[in-house]
This record gives sequence, C-alpha cells and structure tokens, in this order.
Amino acid sequence: MSGGKKAEVWLRLWPEKFLWGTMKPELEVEERAVWIDLLCLAAMFMGKVDITYTKALAGRLLIPHELLERSLKKFEKTKRIKITVDKKEEKTFAEISKWKQYQSKHIGGGIELKSRKISDTLNGPRATTRKVGLDKKREEENRKEEKRGGRKAKTAPQNIPLKNLAFELQNKISSLKESIRYKEKRLREAEKDPEVEKYQKEELEKEIKEKKEELKATIDDIKGV
Repeated sequence: MSGGKKAEVWLRLWPEKFLWGTMKPELEVEERAVWIDLLCLAAMFMGKVDITYTKALAGRLLIPHELLERSLKKFEKTKRIKITVDKKEEKTFAEISKWKQYQSKHIGGGIELKSRKISDTLNGPRATTRKVGLDKKREEENRKEEKRGGRKAKTAPQNIPLKNLAFELQNKISSLKESIRYKEKRLREAEKDPEVEKYQKEELEKEIKEKKEELKATIDDIKGV
C-alpha cells in the first residue's frame, strides 16, 4: 500500500472581523469559543453541523450543555446560523449563514472541492455525535427536551444492551458505528469517482477495518458490565 497523506480540511477566518467586528459586542467570551468549534465542525461537513442531540455534542466538544444551547440560540438570533430539519433522516442541522460566500471553494489543502469529493471522506465524523444510546433516565430527559426546529427529541435506537453502561462508553460505541457507516458510504462513492487515487481508497479501507476492530474490542470489553 502506498503511504498517502490525508487531505487537511481548513477554513478561512478574517482576523479584523473576529477581533473588531460585531461578534465581540454580540457574543460572550465563551460563546465566541463555541463559535470557533462550530466553524471547525462545519468545515468538515460542508457548512452544516448535526445538532440533533445537543447533549451528546456538548460532551464531544467538552463544554457544558447549557453553554451550547445558549450559544446556538444566540447564533440563530444574530443570524449566524440557520436551523433546518431533515424530516427524512429525522435530524436537525445548524447551517452556517453565507458559508459559500465567506469560505473558500477550496478544501483539503487547496484542492478544489469539485475535483476532490474524497476530501470529507478522509475526515469522517469525529466530532459530531448522533443517535447516542441513552439509559432510562436520559431517555426520560430527552423526551422532555424540545428538539430544535419545533420537534421533540427522539430516543436513539439501541441495538445492544447499553442501559447499564456509563455514558462515555455508550457515546464511544455509537460514534464508532456512525463512523463506520459514514466511511463505508464514502468508500462506495470513492470507488465510482475516477479522480480518487487508489491509495486514498486503500486508506479508507484500512480506517474502516481499524474502526470495526475497535468496535468489536469495545463491545467485548463491556459484555460483563
């Protein structure tokens, strides 16, 4: 296997606007930090962030859930994001306003997006947390929590008995499963794209194999819990 280097995903940040623009008077210090996190996530997923489960997302970002909720409301109020709901997938997204206008059309080390569909393939969903299995108490809390976009938060399906596990382990298992599904989908797309190099496909295959092995090892370790 040829040793290929992963494409780096990056975003543009205007220093003058960040330091002396409207952001400073409109957002608190902690909210500005959350904004940077949101931009980084958006750069990995074409300008939008999955916020279906805000508690799980806050855990992944290592920030208080209250701060994330407050920040999202502030971002929406100041028109920095637009909240959308995908009824088919039953997911809620925060779309960065004017993303295409302000962000470069180049992604992955300066290579044009249209010629590098694999750019986000090599940077799977490491930060977003979706459909996290919750114990009974969290399920009850989730039912009470309003889902953004006017819908109630749905309880994620549980394919294995997780209710007695610590939330961190539940999060890890769910994240691994989602990562595997995502990478397998991108691999199928890459196999149809003639512009994707062979080493990149091999890299994806290797990552999928490693993720599956990690998932199996994690499940084996917690069977006795």
